[in-house]
Amino acid sequence: MVTMKEKKKKKHFLLRFLFTLLIVLGILFGVAFGGLTFLLDGRLNAMQRTQAYTKKELNVASEVISYTRLRPVYNLAIFGVDNSGDYTATDRSDAMKILSVSPLTRAIKITSVQRDTLVWIPDPTNDYSKFNHAYWWGGAPLALKTLNMNLDLDLTRYVTFSFSALEQLVNLVGGVDIYLTQAEVYDMQLRNGTIYYDGDRVYHLDGSQAMAYCRVRYTDDDYHRMQRQNNVIQAILSNFKGFGFSKQLAIISDILPYVETNLSNTEIKLLILSAAICDLNHIDQYQVPEDGYNDINVLSYGGYSPLYKLRSYSDTIKNLHRFMYGSRNYQVSPQALQIEENIYATFGPFSE
Repeated sequence: MVTMKEKKKKKHFLLRFLFTLLIVLGILFGVAFGGLTFLLDGRLNAMQRTQAYTKKELNVASEVISYTRLRPVYNLAIFGVDNSGDYTATDRSDAMKILSVSPLTRAIKITSVQRDTLVWIPDPTNDYSKFNHAYWWGGAPLALKTLNMNLDLDLTRYVTFSFSALEQLVNLVGGVDIYLTQAEVYDMQLRNGTIYYDGDRVYHLDGSQAMAYCRVRYTDDDYHRMQRQNNVIQAILSNFKGFGFSKQLAIISDILPYVETNLSNTEIKLLILSAAICDLNHIDQYQVPEDGYNDINVLSYGGYSPLYKLRSYSDTIKNLHRFMYGSRNYQVSPQALQIEENIYATFGPFSE
């Protein structure tokens, strides 16, 4: 069982990767100075771009629009998909996170959403399933709609990383040194991670081996899997910091084509500047559901298992808004309350 203390220590690798790219880009190119804006745009244009959406298009409840209008917090969805970088083929979002930036309070917060949570997936699916199936069945737009409707969020912008970016990045920094146990090595071998066990010790991994390590979960659970991903990104960052300017710039340029977003260059630069005035040494972490496996019932539906029915969807929403906005008395929207009522009517109440 993962304790709250352990969960708070988890550094979520995709978001750390995103922030590293943004902050390094901001430092290298000096986005605050107009003379270098063109150079920054040239790099950012390597990313794959999709269209922007309005809150109405992405099913943000009217009550949420009114509520967030008075609270200067910018929320950005982060999706990690396990593909080769070809975004024409839609994949499950095996990592789903929300980045919240508040320049007024100088706060940066990260929420991780359990991918197997049972939720209502709207049109064109119109059925219950896992959170990560929304991205699989409808890409980022459907994933954003599903997050907004089930958690009372106001998400319209997103960033998607291919997991292949991590593999490429490991190779670009010359591999990573990771401590492995016997169970982890054997699990990696099942995932085509060509590595041989030679005692519990530090191993030097290439990109393919590092990806096999990041996928390990059968030896424990998804929470430990996230920690393994964090171990890899920590090792990448350690190597990256040791390179000179030109090498760092080359690495960033090689990675950006693996990123998809509907953020404009202007929005990215504003996000960089907002993050720059925040306290980057103190990033708050949160998880949905808050108490992990203590807050769920495990069930099967539609041929998929496991799906995690939450103890209370409305309490989950209230706790999430308290984390994001500091709100003590958030009123859940009728849209989200109806979804919760329908879930319990269909699957039964939470059982202790």
